[in-house]
Amino acid sequence: AGFDIVPPIEIVDYGKGVGSAQAWVDGDIAANVSKEYEKDARANHPDLHRLAALDALVVNTDRHGGNFMKGKDGRWYAIDNGLILPKHDQIESIRSEPMESVRGRAIHPEVKKEIAALTPESLRKALTESGFGEGDVKAAVVRLNILKEAKVWPGRRDFIDEMKDKVRGLR
Repeated sequence: AGFDIVPPIEIVDYGKGVGSAQAWVDGDIAANVSKEYEKDARANHPDLHRLAALDALVVNTDRHGGNFMKGKDGRWYAIDNGLILPKHDQIESIRSEPMESVRGRAIHPEVKKEIAALTPESLRKALTESGFGEGDVKAAVVRLNILKEAKVWPGRRDFIDEMKDKVRGLR
């Protein structure tokens, strides 16, 4: 569910330990192209909606202007995705500048179709196979269903409150 905005990542043995390497994207981080970011936010760029969807699904806790970028191809990309998927009861920690940039707007039609194509079963399978516990998997499915039902982007606080209410109902 990278919405085609996460450059490929590989696990690499650096000799002194294992880490990850992400494919290079020619461009610049959002913090360095703030005027372009503001312009694209006003223009309802679909990639900013994709970033918001990704961050909502994975509860990104660190999506600031240094952790997403605009490529020279005009696309926006999610980079540095290391602080995602905290425990299911830590939703308060979500931080996403792209989520805030689309708050209150209708979800872009292209992105709405992409969200609709995601199934709870495929999400459940991917997370379970990656070693996430039952509570975390259920919470991720709740987040997916919130996005599927939404017509407009909730603000961070509204998303957190709805998520908490629905997760409480699972217990």
